[in-house]
Amino acid sequence: MADFMDFDECLTDNIQKILPHLSASDASDVSRFLQNKGVRKLVDLRRITVNILNEKLNFIESSDLYDAWQSAYGTSQSSNNEQPTSSAAQPSNSSRIPLRTLQENARETISQSRIPVFDENSPYFPSGVRAAIKANKRPSPDDRQLMVENVVDYCKEKIPNFYRTDLAVVAKQIVKDYEKSFKDTIVVSDHGSDSLYKQFISRLDNQDRKNKRKAKAADKEASGSKEAYGCVLWDPPLPPSETEESLEIIRLDLEKMSRISKKDWDWRIIKKKLTDSYYLQRKHINVTIAPAPQQKKGTKRKRATVEEEEEESTDDPVVSVPVIKSKWPLLFSAQGMNIHFKILTNVDLKGKISAYVASESKRLIEFLSTKNDSLAKLKRNMARAEEQGLGSTKLVATINMLICYFKEDMEYFVRFTEKTSTYEEVKEFHDLPAEKTPILVAAGDSLYNFEKLFVFIDNILVSVVKNILDGLVLLFSAHFIFNIYYSEKVACFLTFIQKAIAGISPTRGSKSLNAALTRRANEKTVKIQNSMELVKQQELEEKNAPL
Repeated sequence: MADFMDFDECLTDNIQKILPHLSASDASDVSRFLQNKGVRKLVDLRRITVNILNEKLNFIESSDLYDAWQSAYGTSQSSNNEQPTSSAAQPSNSSRIPLRTLQENARETISQSRIPVFDENSPYFPSGVRAAIKANKRPSPDDRQLMVENVVDYCKEKIPNFYRTDLAVVAKQIVKDYEKSFKDTIVVSDHGSDSLYKQFISRLDNQDRKNKRKAKAADKEASGSKEAYGCVLWDPPLPPSETEESLEIIRLDLEKMSRISKKDWDWRIIKKKLTDSYYLQRKHINVTIAPAPQQKKGTKRKRATVEEEEEESTDDPVVSVPVIKSKWPLLFSAQGMNIHFKILTNVDLKGKISAYVASESKRLIEFLSTKNDSLAKLKRNMARAEEQGLGSTKLVATINMLICYFKEDMEYFVRFTEKTSTYEEVKEFHDLPAEKTPILVAAGDSLYNFEKLFVFIDNILVSVVKNILDGLVLLFSAHFIFNIYYSEKVACFLTFIQKAIAGISPTRGSKSLNAALTRRANEKTVKIQNSMELVKQQELEEKNAPL
């Protein structure tokens, strides 16, 4: 398995070196596609044709890969899959058409087959252009510019998988048909369409810039767009059958229930009341998400450190975590957080984590244990914990090994204190991150062996649980419920929980503090996900292989 995975990484790297513009995830997708085609070693790449690559890439990218692999590993067959019948049938070296010329001709043929013909009767040619063509004259600059805009807009709308090179084909076709009206007066190339092509590209680029500005403006206008990342009900409306006064009565009922013994809590009633009062919970919580003070361009809001908070102005006080906890004590239980998180994101986090551990953790642990000695040691630690009859061993190993694999800092996920520590003692625990991100404090010597888990948000002790699953639910969900960015020390790990386990993967935005961290976390998550898919595929092939 290790050799299999090493080849996957090797092939992905090979693809990225030839096509550096591809993201790691796209290169990994191509690697997996090629392995599905039977590629098991690099020399097999000489048998991969342009036609095969066209299933995953555009023609230019396919040609670049084909050229590089033929050069590196030797020609086995032509790019169009036609086998030579004999050596006698091969043309001599002197009579061969250069490969690059063949490729250019092929590209143009493919493009032409996808592009409609623009002639003097085309509705996309303004009347002034049509008149100039009939008179064998050059159109006015305004008419020519209007034609350029019409043609580019039409191509973008109608041509599937539109590329910039398609505009070169359009320019050549128009100049070829109407030389006297459009051919360059100072000819740079043999086709004389360079200036028209440049006008097409200028129109395309200007249009793309406008679209990007519109998208940014829409994002800016969207209420709570940054805060609502990954959420489906960040700022809910007041339920039609309720008033704020009626919801306040429910809140007071929940507050009273929290004061009775935990063993007497009726979670059927509590769940209904927490669900019914979700609007009021969000209203109280969202007060803590007050607009951040003006920052330098390119920076993001994050949790203030203890020192920074002391220096902040108190002119406009905001509701703090302790106040929210006093109003909604049951929200800070594991079940309460999971209920709120499910309404907020439409994801049953506890259920998702449990399902992942049951179906995927064993495979993930086996895969990671082959990567280095440290990860292999963590797998052996899990085996010893299982021998001792300790619980949640696969989940603990999954956490430990992911953080180790990502080369992140376990101290920003959990810290440890004496096994006999009481709530009051841990309440005064000072060895916490300065950035005040959510963190666990375990009363014990490891995540396999602890008495209790204490959960801190904003360096405030908010909950105590007895198992790692509840601790993980509380820690992770707090980032979404209270709009807290991931600590850069465990950003990859939390991104993996978010995307690979919880399945929360918005197309825009991030819980990381900067673009570089977001990109790194996403690429590492995708890499592991793709690796797991390959492992599962290999397992299936081995299972179905004939004896």
